[in-house]
Formats: sequence, C-alpha cells, structure tokens
Amino acid sequence: MRRLHHSWVMVMLGALALNAMAMRIYTQGVFLLPMTTQFDWGRGAFAGASAVGAPIGAVAAIISGRLSDRYGPRATVTVFGLVGAIAYVLLSQVTSLWQLYLIMGGLMPIGMGGCLVPVMSTISRWFNQKRTTAIGVTMTGFALGAVMWPPIAQWLISSFGWQTAFLVLAAASLLLAVPAAQFMRHSPQRAGLPPYGGDVLAADTPESGGSGGLSTRQAIRTRHFWLWGPVLLSFFFCLDLVVTHIVAHARDSGIPAIAAAAALSIIAGISIVGRLSGGPISDRIGLRKVASGSLMLVALAMLILLTSQSSWSFYVFTMVFGLGYGLFIVMESAMPAELFGTRSLGTIMATLGLFAMTGSAIGRTLAGAIYDATGSYQSAFLLSIALLVVGVTLSLVLLKSGAPAIRQEGSRQPSVTP
Repeated sequence: MRRLHHSWVMVMLGALALNAMAMRIYTQGVFLLPMTTQFDWGRGAFAGASAVGAPIGAVAAIISGRLSDRYGPRATVTVFGLVGAIAYVLLSQVTSLWQLYLIMGGLMPIGMGGCLVPVMSTISRWFNQKRTTAIGVTMTGFALGAVMWPPIAQWLISSFGWQTAFLVLAAASLLLAVPAAQFMRHSPQRAGLPPYGGDVLAADTPESGGSGGLSTRQAIRTRHFWLWGPVLLSFFFCLDLVVTHIVAHARDSGIPAIAAAAALSIIAGISIVGRLSGGPISDRIGLRKVASGSLMLVALAMLILLTSQSSWSFYVFTMVFGLGYGLFIVMESAMPAELFGTRSLGTIMATLGLFAMTGSAIGRTLAGAIYDATGSYQSAFLLSIALLVVGVTLSLVLLKSGAPAIRQEGSRQPSVTP
C-alpha cells in the first residue's frame, strides 16, 4: 500500500487552519441581527467595524507573508491564530459600538489576515505538479468551515445567547488552527523532502525563496499585477457584501432564522464542488479561462438575487453563487504562482490582498449604508453586478495578455504553471 505523500499531509493541516479562518469570516453575518437589535445599532455601523479593520488586516497579511517566506507557517499561523481566538473572547464582552470597532475592526482582522497567506503560499511550495488541485483541496477546509459554523453559531445564539456563542467559537478556533500549525513546514527543501511531482530542488534560503520567479518589486511593475488586482477587488466587493448581509436580507424576505443562516452554508457547500473541480478544469483549459468563467457565474448569481421574488429563486442564487465562488477562490490562490513564481509568493499574495481587502471593506460597508438609507439592498446588488462586469472584462484582457510575467521578465527559472 502506497504511503500518503508528505505534501498532501501539508494540505490536510492547511485545511484545518483555514477551517478556523472561515469561522471568523462566515459567522459575522449571523451576529449582525442579534447585536444590532440589542444595542440599536444600524447595519451599516455594524458592518463598518470590519471595514475599519481592512487596512489592519492588509498590513497583517503583508507581515505574515514576509514572515512566512522567511521562517515558515508554524510560528506565524500559531501567533495569528491566538490573536483571533482572543478577539472572540473579547467580543463576548462588548457593550458599546466603540468596543465592537476596536475588537472586530482592530484585533480580529489581525487574526484573519495572518492566516491565509502563510497557508496558501506554503502549499504552493510543496507541489511541482497538481498545485492547483492541492490548493483547491486545501481551500475545501475553508468551505467546510463556512458550511459548519454559521448554523452552529445561529444555534448557539438561539440557545445560549450571542455572548456564549462567541466564547464557544473562541475555543473551537483555537483548537483547530494552533495544533495544525505545529506540524506545518515552510518548504520541502527545508524539510529535506521532495516536493510532489519532482525531486528536491536547489538549496532553499530566505533570499532565494527556494524557487524561481519575481521579487515583489518586480511583480508590482508588471501589467499582470495591475490587471489581476482590480479583478480581486470586484470579486471580494461582491463576496463580502453577500457574506455580511445575505442572512439579514433573507430574514427581511421572510425566511426563518435557521434557514436564513443556512444560506451561507449552502453557498459554502456548493463551493466545495468548485474548489475540487477547479484544479482539474484549469489543468485542461488554463487558470485564466476558469477565472473569467467563474466571475461570469458570480455575476449571473447576483442578477438572480436582484430579481428574486421567491424562496426557490433565492436558493438558486445560493447554488450558482456557491459554484462560481468556489471556482474563483482557487484561482485567487493559484494565479500568483503562475504569473510571478514562488520566490516571494507569500509577500506577493499579501500585496495583491490589498485589492481584495479594499473590495471587502467597501462592499460590506456600502451595502449596510445603502440599506440604512433606503431600507433595501437592491441598489447594492446592482452595484456589485456592475463591478463584476468590470472584473470579467479585466480577466478577459488578462487572458489575452500573453505569457506569464515570469517568462516576460526573462527569468532563468522555468515557468511554474501548474
């Protein structure tokens, strides 16, 4: 019987860490109604707490990316995982809006921003072949978290109150992320092991990154960087709008609390199909075509939501959105390695994350402000569709823009296209 390749062990460990990250992201919308109702806060004010934290999360991602490039994910994910758990504990004691902004907008983004980049850049280093498939399987841990935790959080809130729910989630996030991080390693070179799909590469150093590609400064000077970044902004504007407000929108439409919270779980559950199929599909037709197609699916889903007038059409939205979301989120993590190589992958991913976090912050906050002003999310949905059209257009330009940047820059290293 063949032993499981050690690279796939890294995938399983990364999936556990991302499950905890999904909890922190996907349960925020479940807490919106109970907290705004108890404290008489506006929905825009609640969503604004996370938006305020976007620059902090971006800085945390860049720092964690640089630390992970140099030292590996073990210490990085452990420290940032502890910060996320502490934030949950403190959120259980919130009694005023400024406290919410301090914790959800200050501390929680550090815990979230410092997890994704170290995990995903590590997975990319461990695979010479089937990299996109490995990323998709790792991201399935995130998707399972998004399936599990919203209804669990809603049940905890309904049964014990939102304060107790935060404490339970703090313990769960700690038990998922921190133990998994202890067994993760920076790269096969430093572990003295071969990557999946190839022999051990040249000796790894912090300066070289252990593989070919561009430095962060070189990547920023490429056309590919400035095409892909705004694509991320358009997608994450839409994603965080949905994650933060879809439960409240469903409740406003007359859907019961547990069923409304289940909308997030359906989206995440269907996204697993996209995450697992994204790798094999992109191996056949290329990452860029899959990225464009997945954005088109997300735009179609938002059009369905905009025109939805019944429960069945609402659930059609969740399924179409989930599929497009699952496909795109794999491309988000795989595309930087194809375009720029793995030399400074963690830092490059974190820098691109500035676009994603900007879109996230604007999407969730603007949607809340639009609801507070109009009593409806319709204008927010329409705006998200317009931005997605821009994103699709830019992704098609990227599709036609020629070879990956690592080739155009004349790197002596071979392309790392999965």
